[in-house]
Amino acid sequence: MDCATNWSVKTRGKSCLPTCVWDLCFSPDGKLIVAVAGCNVLVYKAECGTLLRTLKGHRDVCLCVKFSSDGSYFASGGVDNSVIVWKSVGFDGVLKYTHNSSVQSLCFNPKVLLLVSCSSCDLGLWTPDQKSVKRAKLPCRPLCLGWTNDGNLLAVGLQNGFVTIRNQGGEEMMSVEKGDGAAIWDLQWTYLNGMFSSCKAEMLAVCDWSERLSFYHLAGKQCGKDRYLGFIPMCMKWIGDLSEYLAIAGQNRKVNLYSYEGCQLGALSEENSWILSSAKHPREKCLIIGCQDGTIRSLTYSLPIVHSFFRDRYAFREIITDVVIQHLVTEQRGRLTFSVSRYPARIKCRDVVEKIAVYRNRLAIQLSDRILIYESALDDAFDMHYRIQEKVMLTFDCQLLLLTSQHIVYFQGRRITCINSQIAKVTLSSLFAVPLIKVATTISCVGVSADCDKIAIIDGSSTLTIHSLITNEIHMRESGARSFAWNQIDNNLLCYCNNDTLYVVVDDCVCHQQPMEGIVISFNGASVYCISKQTVRCVDVQLAQAMYYYLSAGRLQEAYRIACLGVAESDWRELGKVALLGMELQIAQSAFIQLGDHFHLTYIQQLNAYRRRGAIQEPASKLALTETLLIEAELACYQGNYNEAVKAFKKANHLDRVLGLYVDLRRFAEAKEALVLAAGDGRAHFDQKPQDATSFLLTKHAEWARATKDYRAAAVMFIEVGDFAAAAELAVEHGWVDVLLEISRKINKGDRIGLDLCAKKLAHLGEYAFAADCYARMGDIGSQVDILIKAGKWNELLSLVQEYPEFTRRVYLPYAQWLAENDDFEEAQAAFAQAGLAKEAVNFLEELASCAVFESRFNDASWYYWKLSRQCAEVAKKADDMRAKRNNLKRFEAFSKLADLYYVYNNIHQYMNDPFAAHMPEAYLNMARYLLNRMGKDEIEGISKVNILCTLAKNSSTLHAFKLARCAFDRLQTLRIKEPLRRIVELQSLAIRATPLQDSEDITIVCYRCSNTTSMLQNDNRCINCKAPFIYSFLSFDILPLVEFIPDPELTEEEVAECIRIDSPARREAVPEGLSCDDKALDTERDVFAEKLVNFNLGSDKYQPVVLDAKTMRAIPSSEIIILDPGYPMRKLFFKNVLPEVGVTCCKSCNKKEDYQVLLLQKHQCPFCRCGADG
Repeated sequence: MDCATNWSVKTRGKSCLPTCVWDLCFSPDGKLIVAVAGCNVLVYKAECGTLLRTLKGHRDVCLCVKFSSDGSYFASGGVDNSVIVWKSVGFDGVLKYTHNSSVQSLCFNPKVLLLVSCSSCDLGLWTPDQKSVKRAKLPCRPLCLGWTNDGNLLAVGLQNGFVTIRNQGGEEMMSVEKGDGAAIWDLQWTYLNGMFSSCKAEMLAVCDWSERLSFYHLAGKQCGKDRYLGFIPMCMKWIGDLSEYLAIAGQNRKVNLYSYEGCQLGALSEENSWILSSAKHPREKCLIIGCQDGTIRSLTYSLPIVHSFFRDRYAFREIITDVVIQHLVTEQRGRLTFSVSRYPARIKCRDVVEKIAVYRNRLAIQLSDRILIYESALDDAFDMHYRIQEKVMLTFDCQLLLLTSQHIVYFQGRRITCINSQIAKVTLSSLFAVPLIKVATTISCVGVSADCDKIAIIDGSSTLTIHSLITNEIHMRESGARSFAWNQIDNNLLCYCNNDTLYVVVDDCVCHQQPMEGIVISFNGASVYCISKQTVRCVDVQLAQAMYYYLSAGRLQEAYRIACLGVAESDWRELGKVALLGMELQIAQSAFIQLGDHFHLTYIQQLNAYRRRGAIQEPASKLALTETLLIEAELACYQGNYNEAVKAFKKANHLDRVLGLYVDLRRFAEAKEALVLAAGDGRAHFDQKPQDATSFLLTKHAEWARATKDYRAAAVMFIEVGDFAAAAELAVEHGWVDVLLEISRKINKGDRIGLDLCAKKLAHLGEYAFAADCYARMGDIGSQVDILIKAGKWNELLSLVQEYPEFTRRVYLPYAQWLAENDDFEEAQAAFAQAGLAKEAVNFLEELASCAVFESRFNDASWYYWKLSRQCAEVAKKADDMRAKRNNLKRFEAFSKLADLYYVYNNIHQYMNDPFAAHMPEAYLNMARYLLNRMGKDEIEGISKVNILCTLAKNSSTLHAFKLARCAFDRLQTLRIKEPLRRIVELQSLAIRATPLQDSEDITIVCYRCSNTTSMLQNDNRCINCKAPFIYSFLSFDILPLVEFIPDPELTEEEVAECIRIDSPARREAVPEGLSCDDKALDTERDVFAEKLVNFNLGSDKYQPVVLDAKTMRAIPSSEIIILDPGYPMRKLFFKNVLPEVGVTCCKSCNKKEDYQVLLLQKHQCPFCRCGADG
């Protein structure tokens, strides 16, 4: 870093002897310097060092002085224990306060007006809006103060080696301890924004009297290791544009420069005594120092640029110790300027970088005692990862460093000049130089073109000269040039600049100029790279004038090369047109590919095809007239001159091309005229027949009508040309049924594809009847059936099935599904049966039953299961396979049981959920007993044993069957019951314990067969004595007085019916002749059925019905005999009503015994099987 003295003054006391300058500072605007020397405060003019005012207010030596951040105040403190606040305008004293001892340091907050002063053991904090100075105790004597850049924290350096961090109120936030315990003499904050280091935070630099420099993070953690200075530091300041350098001065009488990592970079200045204080100019690169001998010196420092470039790579020095390598192409793309933080490659040398040289993928860095050689990947032009390859331990001073593939070249001397004013080619492997060009003056800049056939020189008079290395001729001479650069891609392009203008030269002509700051360092494509104020900028230049320069000279290849570097679309189009006219088809094709112009590319492709066929000959030969006219016409078409194209086509007698052009232009009237003209002109060339041309014209006209949204006219023209598919598409899109009907009428019966298309389109519009007619015309009965099914025309389908029985299954299956969806289940069942889908019918009913159980519609579930049982019985009856028959019979029994259970449980469910009871308590008691005995330990879906037991317990208590109720409550205790029913059950269970453990005789179950009583539960609905099943009424659920018997097996069915029938001759013959009336009465009173029961073995382990012969059956009145014929697979059942006064009737369909006539009158159907009177 270079340094120069601006001015220097010496302070003197009363006896004219020099006095120490203990502290000094700049005003925020940089116009004033305030220093303390002796007992006085001195105010200088910063520009020239003129003393403006001497302020006297301290009684002893002043030690410190600081300006406020807004520049309105400055404060001074000293050995007299006082602090004086001065105004910066008029220099009047505003405030004076004292400490208990001498004031060592002062510091203003950089964000708010807050002054902090320190003495031997405390801090003083003052603001203009407070009446008194706030005090804060310290554990040791403070020596220096420093605020962070945001003004939130204050660092205090103590004599015992500690640094205490405090907030604006003086409260301690943390403490940092240095291990050696040396006094902290100065500290300074700086902010690292991540540009040079990996962190973005405040960093504190601390120097002590142990001659060490340390760095700390804001959190108190040390950055790196301590740096040994070798002298006692007295003051330090962060300098540089980004505060990246640290200037430290003290005992060694020098201002030493260090990097942000603590690396020593050199000395800025040397004095004759200790340097006690320093201050940095707030805006300029200026540093002021105060010395022990009273010297105040103003220094200006600057950093010379050290850089090098080779083609697209640019390397430069940064913060003296770092080298940044930039790829000018990739890193500049899309932006004009950039900051150094965006550079991709950075090498930290931790030493002063003296010189830099770049050649291809190699980089040389000269340090203080060595040269480092780096290399990147040779096969990757964009690789920016440099790796060290070699270290050359060599120390030397040079003015220029060059790097080649195998050598390092450096130049020494005070000036770089050309001996004998000539340029020589030097071969590194040879000792002799080969002269190339000799000029009359000294040379300041030289460069060779990309092909090494031209050389440009800027001499000492700033004259740019371009020489040919082949002919030694001078191509161009321009004055006032500062720098130049050859284009790295095009050999004939060069740019140069003077003070504020950039010029672009092609051959020997200046084709473009534009304003620019800085000097040119590289020229790549259409981008010029220049450097200005240590910043590399990319300047885009216009090369269109260079392209037009070549176009005017007829040099299309050179013009194309210039265009590839970067021109506007209009320039590309002009290049393509000129190349097309000159029949340079390759250049024209490349130009229009760049534009994406498909029309011209298609035309060029046609021209290439003509050339391959020989239609287009060499430019020197004469083309055939017809072919020439065709090419002219096509070119006129592509250029939009359609009338000229028509004329050319007509001259060539190609009327078909005229017709095609008119059609493409949608000029159909003129196309028709051309078609008529072609039909009447026999010489006209036509590629197709007139009839085909007419169809083609109509088709194109229809397509144009459709594109212009004249859909009706388009449909009519499509029908006329025979394109029924397109016409049908339009008709469907707009809902034109009449157009579709017209299409269907015009289509022949043999055109199955057309009729099928019409039928589908009509069906899409919902016209199923017309669609069915189309399929009928085709004879496609299957499609007709499908379309009628889709339309839901079931009557027509059923009539069609009668005519075509092979479609029965195809029709009845969706018909059954439709009936089921509309809740017409009986007809759905019939439809399934008609379709021969017995299995589907059973599955369908099972789903309905499951849904009914899930929805708690138990009455419906009972009916569905009864239907299922009958369906299984029918399937079993018709089955030939015995295994299938047995499976269906098992399902019949299971479904019959479920039908009975759900029918009975429906009443229990209503009883538990409805507010009113529909039956008497005796009925609910019988229902509960029936369900418990019938279910046993089985769990039936949807049937709650809790509801059954609750019903049984409640109605048993009502009917004084306390033992039965207690048993029901005991069983309820073993089940899981939800609230609030559980609470009710528990209360009633406790209440039932107070009743006697016995049941009322009124509800005792008596077997009508053996006259024995049985238990109310766990009897499987059978007598425990004779094992006879109980026959229940499905209305009141009382046990009916019916006893089963079977006729004598030797009797036929006709004989049994004859014996039972009332008016049969066999019954009249059963009364013997000659009996008197009293004998007949005695015979009537005698119960022959009871006598049979007495004689029958009723105590058998297995139930067996009593067998009656013909005589006994004739003796039993027919009104007391009930015959049940449930049908397959069950046998016919015969019952004797032992209590004739109790009337018993049954349903003819389901054979349920109850008061059938009353229910039939009430509901017009059986409540179980829902069959009417005709059963």
